[in-house]
Amino acid sequence: MLWEDLCFDVQQAAEKALKALLCFKKISFRPVHDIGELIETLSSAGFQIPKQVRKASELTAYAVQTRYPGEYEKVTEEEFVEALTTATIVVEWVETQIVN
Repeated sequence: MLWEDLCFDVQQAAEKALKALLCFKKISFRPVHDIGELIETLSSAGFQIPKQVRKASELTAYAVQTRYPGEYEKVTEEEFVEALTTATIVVEWVETQIVN
């Protein structure tokens, strides 16, 4: 199993969810893959960002580092499970922000 590939996918889920919220609320943002920057853009717009959502900035490393061939530390199943949990928290939080 290539956990790196799956970590890229969960990073994308978190990134796209945050971008969806920004678009839904008509908040301008730079076209980046940096989850931390997207979170700070939401924070600057007045959103109270939970600590667990802020943790998602750690997923940014999976956006580029593991996507392209090269030398990097292999991702473990445990790291994938943690990344999946974090991305799920982000998606669920974004859903609450869109519904409310």
